[in-house]
Amino acid sequence: LGGSECFHHQLIQGLSKYKDLNITVATVTEPNLDFHLWKDITKLGIRVTDLFTILHEGNNFDLIICSQPLPTHHLCVGFPTTPKISIIHSILRSEEPIKHESIKQYIAVQIDIKKGLKRFHNIDSELIYNPVDPTRFNKDKIIDKRYPIYYNTTGVFVGEVNDPLRVQMVDHLVQNCIQNDYRLLCISRSKRDFKTDLVSFVEPCYNTEFYLKNADFVAGLLGRVAIESYMCGVPFYGYEVYPSGRILDIKLRDS
Repeated sequence: LGGSECFHHQLIQGLSKYKDLNITVATVTEPNLDFHLWKDITKLGIRVTDLFTILHEGNNFDLIICSQPLPTHHLCVGFPTTPKISIIHSILRSEEPIKHESIKQYIAVQIDIKKGLKRFHNIDSELIYNPVDPTRFNKDKIIDKRYPIYYNTTGVFVGEVNDPLRVQMVDHLVQNCIQNDYRLLCISRSKRDFKTDLVSFVEPCYNTEFYLKNADFVAGLLGRVAIESYMCGVPFYGYEVYPSGRILDIKLRDS
């Protein structure tokens, strides 16, 4: 679950507190309503469906909050006069902001995104950081046999290890772990053989706080996981990369 999905999960839960709002949530693909995030939302009395059902129905919405270029494009075509708020989660790749007269406000979830929208697209935006649940991400330690604790230094990386944006970063991280005899746990759907027993994998999961709280450090791009690690009191090695994935800088961000 990436930053965009978690951002909207938190946003929808917050909006649901306004009882006069009639909220519909739509995704590009047909949502699996047995998935726990959708169960959370439907329990709040919110309708969850797919985007193309919404486009076919031609509902009269007062406001559309959208993310990612493809659904934003479809919504601008299908509802050309409905006011929209466009939330931008990255400017590094595949999230070219859609420009349309119905988009009344752009939201950047990081300061670098806000700067990039202005520099590269001449778009002014509001800065609203990724929302993080403090009841999950905090300094309260959790001991659970399902989430192993190692007795030498352990790092955690959350993200796809074969993602072109992250490949060079992961290679650098793995080599440093090997040189220092650190264990590295990668929460990633894709896998790679790094020819070492120091690197292990788990499937993408919701409760990443269990792994973060038991780590000695976390590493990755300066996004949602950086904020989550700060809140758990765990040092974060933040990689800044070019759109090609080439490493620009690495900074240790202490909690």
